[in-house]
Amino acid sequence: MCQIVEVAVIYRYVLCGIASLAVHLLVLLVLIEWFNLMAILATTVGFVSAVVVNFTLQSIFVFDSRSAIANSFIKYLFVTTISFSANILLFGIWVSEGMSSPLVAQSIISLLIFLINFFLGKYFVFAYVKRVGDDSNI
Repeated sequence: MCQIVEVAVIYRYVLCGIASLAVHLLVLLVLIEWFNLMAILATTVGFVSAVVVNFTLQSIFVFDSRSAIANSFIKYLFVTTISFSANILLFGIWVSEGMSSPLVAQSIISLLIFLINFFLGKYFVFAYVKRVGDDSNI
């Protein structure tokens, strides 16, 4: 039963990632096509929109977080910043060393970061810490 629950959580995590990507791309497209915004600014706004959507979906739909929302959001932003920085660093090294094409490099790095972020979300960002005197059953 535990494995089935874990598979369901991973499935929801993937769906949230897809939804967040869709928000990012939709905001990017609308800002470029309808408002003639520069691409770099449009993708930045899209990324920030996706971060908010992804945090909300993960805290409610994926991990059913019972931690304080402000505390979880700060941890989420910390993990997101580290992940983004690691992505840029690994991508830069991989591509500059000619180890593979940019598409292959980004695909492999994204998969690695996706898996790491799942466990950081589950056990750090949205982890519920039971306090002394807390009788709730989780």
